[in-house]
Amino acid sequence: MKPVTTYWVRGTGRVLAAALAARLADQGAALAVTLVILARTHSPPLAGVVVGAFSFPALITGPVIGAWLDRLSAKRVLFLVNQATLTVCLIAVGALAGHSPGIVLIMLGLAAGLTSPVITGGFTSLIPLLVPRDRLIRANVADSATYDLAGLAGPAMVALAASVAGPAGGLAVVAGSSGAGIVLVLLAPMPPAPGTRSAETVTQAVAGGMRLLTRKPLLAATTAATTLAQLPEGMLPVALPLLAVAIGSRTSASGWLLTAASAGALLGTTVSGRLIGALGPRAVMLAATAAGAPLLAALAVITSLTPGLVLAGLFGAATGPVLAATFTIRQREVPTGRYAQLATTAASLKTGAYAAGAALTGIAVATIGVRSALLCAACIQLAAAVPAALPLPRPADTQTGQP
Repeated sequence: MKPVTTYWVRGTGRVLAAALAARLADQGAALAVTLVILARTHSPPLAGVVVGAFSFPALITGPVIGAWLDRLSAKRVLFLVNQATLTVCLIAVGALAGHSPGIVLIMLGLAAGLTSPVITGGFTSLIPLLVPRDRLIRANVADSATYDLAGLAGPAMVALAASVAGPAGGLAVVAGSSGAGIVLVLLAPMPPAPGTRSAETVTQAVAGGMRLLTRKPLLAATTAATTLAQLPEGMLPVALPLLAVAIGSRTSASGWLLTAASAGALLGTTVSGRLIGALGPRAVMLAATAAGAPLLAALAVITSLTPGLVLAGLFGAATGPVLAATFTIRQREVPTGRYAQLATTAASLKTGAYAAGAALTGIAVATIGVRSALLCAACIQLAAAVPAALPLPRPADTQTGQP
């Protein structure tokens, strides 16, 4: 077996490259699907429901996929199935939107969402298997940066392609990125987790992981905070195209707002390692989550694109450190043999919240308007900081059973 340091030099980079391609498609898909459906059906509620459908199944499948990843010695097949399914479904949405009933688009989204926890928790769960513990904070920052880079490039490439070739062109570029992920997955190392529990059924593994998630106070608080914060995140891809229209721009301008947010997030991520080392991951997560709320509120009242770009960038910079802080907390609280399951379970809860945010936004903007919907998003963002701020029970108060 190759030493861990060799994996870090030669292997982790390939994992991160595969994760970046998959996350690039994932980040671009929400905006691309929204633009195509709005252009062809003029229905914000349908756009919101379809975008939500791409994420919602993860709420159910995440714990099971995580349990499998902790047990599988040959993980690659699951990663390949996810990339292939996402690619096919994106192509199908581009071909059928406006020409088929809305339920067909929703079903395509649901199919793509079944294995979507692989994109988030799946790739992240490989990092502790490849990187020595004393380098994990740096590796977590690199892993977090792939989300930010994907969030930066995904909406930007959609906006650029849509401005040149229309919304369908933006969706085609996203599908191409997803297809490139198939090749990169074939090249990435995927070692099995140590101490795989062959005598434990998947059902028992899921139940054990959920007990661990709820009985460790810091882990539970982190999961609650980051899950709630995904509601406003899910609202943005649906709300921002309509906000762009409200300020006199084209819907594709929303891609630049999302790009600005991700550029800011990348900046926030680059300094997150030092912040976590100095302040601790819980304090960083709390401050970063709360700081996003007033910036979202300000974004709701913009009257032109330029201040919107500035505010979106500041929002990304403020919330950027959250992900690396979350990864650090999980790695300190979760045994290695259950890490994939906990990572995908937590990611599936966040993805489910993202889906709910997208679906509810389509309805909200049709009833209360896009600006009011974004003000609601700011309130939810502030509420997300509450679980992280609550005092944790003492260890003696939580020793009620084995995880």
